[in-house]
Amino acid sequence: GSRGGWDAWLAKIDARGKFQWQKPIGGSAYDLGYSLVETPDQGLLLIGETFSNDGDLKGQHGEEDVFLTKLKSF
Repeated sequence: GSRGGWDAWLAKIDARGKFQWQKPIGGSAYDLGYSLVETPDQGLLLIGETFSNDGDLKGQHGEEDVFLTKLKSF
């Protein structure tokens, strides 16, 4: 489910194009994901931009902030 505004949306699709899972990341304002990197422990690092100060992205300190979040392995 959407958190509001725009959210970063992660999804995994297998080699055959079959949908595996999805995860929205964000808060009530506008949140954009720009880059996703797999970590050695098979987690994911997501970097993006946020205007939210709630939901998944707390601690906003100005009009917009950069965020970096690590997700566990999937």
